[in-house]
Amino acid sequence: MDAATMQSHTMVLGNSSANTLYIWGGYGWAYRRSLPPTFGIRVLHSAVLAKDNTTIYYIGGRLATLTGNTANASTYDLSSNYTLTDPGMSSIYAYNTVSDSWANITVGGRSVPSSRVLHSTVLLSDGNILLYGGSRLDNNTVPVDDYFYILNTTNVNALQWSRFDISTKEAPGPGPRYGHSAIRVSSTTVFILFGGTASVPATNEVHILDTANWAWTRSFASLGMPPSSTTLPQPTSTPETPDKKGNDGGLSGGATAGIVIGVLAVRKKITWR
Repeated sequence: MDAATMQSHTMVLGNSSANTLYIWGGYGWAYRRSLPPTFGIRVLHSAVLAKDNTTIYYIGGRLATLTGNTANASTYDLSSNYTLTDPGMSSIYAYNTVSDSWANITVGGRSVPSSRVLHSTVLLSDGNILLYGGSRLDNNTVPVDDYFYILNTTNVNALQWSRFDISTKEAPGPGPRYGHSAIRVSSTTVFILFGGTASVPATNEVHILDTANWAWTRSFASLGMPPSSTTLPQPTSTPETPDKKGNDGGLSGGATAGIVIGVLAVRKKITWR
């Protein structure tokens, strides 16, 4: 695998004892790891490690299928040897990191999310999965309207979608957005960071979700580092000015919204899969 040629993929750090970083999907694969013939490669999707520390769920995005005389090839490139289709949000790929096996799971629920790309998924402390945001397949710069879901994993053989809406006038939350990041920083706190909206292609906003009370909040415990709590200033939606190469300019002080955004240092040896 030549990682330098990849894009629109996902990376998941597996079980901490395994020291393995699982990189999958996107364009430019040099091979497909143990992927069944009936499966395609997903691009612009999300990936999340389940609470069992064994299963990785690949959710949403678009499905790239090789065509013509390249149908049996091992590489997806950026030319014309594949077609992109909609896998839907009721179809989730599950990869077992122990048995090196795949499954295509059909997900039910009263309200299945609309198809999307550039969304985020986060494992919650109860084992369920938070799906947030995303943009439409026909226009990657238009956020989907149904932007907040929970994937109930209580029964791993019958996963269920449920739509949420906890926004209020006093605490509207981030609203529809795409291309953002999401991370759970404690058992009851999830950060939704940056991303684009219907009005601007990029923001410097950081939003805090309290999953104990299911409410958007403006403060959070600082995980034992002083001060004991932190309150975020009001975020703005003014995008940074890209440079001539299309890269974002330097982040302003407000882009971190009072939070120190750190770099994760992995001390142990990582095995690439």
